[in-house]
Amino acid sequence: MKTTDGGTVTGLDRLHEKAGNVMHTSRTTLALTGTAVLVATAAVTGWAAHARVPVTLNVTQSNGNCNVSWTKPGLTFTPATPGTGTSSYALTNGTGTVTIDLAQATDPVALAKSVSMGGSFSGGFTLTDAAGRSLQISDGQATAPTGGASYVVRTPSRPAGVRIPVYVYESPTMLVPQVSSLLPPKVSVAVTEAKVDVTPEFAQALNTTFGAGTVSSGAPFGSCTANVVT
Repeated sequence: MKTTDGGTVTGLDRLHEKAGNVMHTSRTTLALTGTAVLVATAAVTGWAAHARVPVTLNVTQSNGNCNVSWTKPGLTFTPATPGTGTSSYALTNGTGTVTIDLAQATDPVALAKSVSMGGSFSGGFTLTDAAGRSLQISDGQATAPTGGASYVVRTPSRPAGVRIPVYVYESPTMLVPQVSSLLPPKVSVAVTEAKVDVTPEFAQALNTTFGAGTVSSGAPFGSCTANVVT
């Protein structure tokens, strides 16, 4: 075969041309593959960096129970919703958030230390004396593992109710988290037992309603458990 400049195309020339095309295609494939690897590596690296930042998840289900160990002769305890015992009340309709470091998912101790929660719930009780005076707590809000719980407290002097701190933890509560999924993040947290004491504000409300000396600030009041799912 003649070329435009009068030369002749040989079989060897054709082989060189094919080899050049193959090498060009290989270089293009390698370049595209390398780009894909870089993109995938960046994505994994980005997720790893993100996973090391605690995430905040919305609570989808929550329930619990509070046992009231404190008693006072002449006062009758009536739960809004009965709990698991005769002197307990149920915690229902819980909402809120759980903050957790999912990078610690394989380390139960570190994972538990990374968890904190906050939210609101229904539940409470009424205390009544022989004279008909009563004190009611409802509409709880709480944080864990530190802090405590506040409630709307209604008394004869404040029938409309006012939110005050009611419980404070004797010590940081033990939270036991379990991770069921990383993508999307799904966790459950159990509050095994939170021992609670009377706050100064709640002690004042009780003493004002039922008489001085009814309870002292810091007195042990009971314990609460809960299960939270995101």
